[in-house]
Amino acid sequence: MFVFRVNKLLRLTVTVTGLFFLPLGLQSQNSPNEVLSPCFEQWTMPWTSKVAHTGYKEQLRPDLIVFRVIQPGDAQELYYRLGAEYFYAQRHPDGSWNIKKQPLAELGDFIIKHWSALRDDLVKPFRLKQNNNTSSEKPEDYRYSYVIYYRNICVERQFNRKDLDSSWAEDNATYIFNQTLKLTEMHRLMDNVFLSK
Repeated sequence: MFVFRVNKLLRLTVTVTGLFFLPLGLQSQNSPNEVLSPCFEQWTMPWTSKVAHTGYKEQLRPDLIVFRVIQPGDAQELYYRLGAEYFYAQRHPDGSWNIKKQPLAELGDFIIKHWSALRDDLVKPFRLKQNNNTSSEKPEDYRYSYVIYYRNICVERQFNRKDLDSSWAEDNATYIFNQTLKLTEMHRLMDNVFLSK
């Protein structure tokens, strides 16, 4: 009877100990730096350069990132949270970044609040409405490529301006659906960060 109780107590101790250390093992397998690498390995980002943000340890990495490339022109825009502060930057032709502190957290707060929707949202491509004979002049089309990183998850999305823009609304059969997406709203907030400067 005594041996049975000792074996039972020993198994319980091993189980509890295993449950305690399991999350630590899983966390070390998916550290933020490991997840960040594949998301942004083809680009040089500000936090990978030798010149770190003043006052921050070199090891500190962003925990929320929105990176956007606009074609044609290869414009590259970046919004990220480092510690408790937000930054935005545009890449210069020489490859350097002009980093500025973002006093407003509207875009970051939106991503945090709607992360589950942003992970799943997909913009439907432009589809010409049947029997639509409008010939009004439309603005130049652009291709947007996004990499969104939050909670150690990377999401990549691509769409064209005409998929979302009201200039094409009369011609686009998918326009109304695309307006319901959180991704569309996030795209507009990103525009607000960069186009209002």
